[in-house]
Amino acid sequence: MAAYRILPEHATPGIPFPVVIEVTTSATRPFSLILKETLPPDCIPAQGRPRFVSQASDPPVLKWIDKISGEQAAYSYLATLQPATEMETAHRFSGGVTIRSDDNSSIPISGTDALRASPFHWADSNSDGRIDDEELLSVYEIYGGIEGLQFGKKLIEEIWTAKGYRWNQETRGYDILQ
Repeated sequence: MAAYRILPEHATPGIPFPVVIEVTTSATRPFSLILKETLPPDCIPAQGRPRFVSQASDPPVLKWIDKISGEQAAYSYLATLQPATEMETAHRFSGGVTIRSDDNSSIPISGTDALRASPFHWADSNSDGRIDDEELLSVYEIYGGIEGLQFGKKLIEEIWTAKGYRWNQETRGYDILQ
């Protein structure tokens, strides 16, 4: 079994960003698991698919308990860096999956484990002030199939169809450049 986290390289404080954890297995029989994800202390968890149990702690901890009957399962959630978070600071995520076995097996989540606070939208992977075709396709490929996850698709499409965007510190939102 393996668990892999997909996390944007950067996110703007106060603006939600998505996280996906993919669990893959070669097991032929269904089994139960517990997935735990520890967020940075200045990160606020929001909506999850499937729903998670949030532990009100510092740092926040998200937990899922599930039964897997196929080769792959995905767990996703939205999180937000607190609005007062300083730009250009790094924020680390960690987690693991526990399954019932003779050796009480716990597997760490691999993949991306940090993001940087930035004035650039999380979907703007090259931080150039616009969302191009490749970036839009990447967003749809990774996050588009997660039903019910409100990751800001409308804003991403608005930025994609415009000339670009810029972070407005005063309004704490993005100005779309036409």
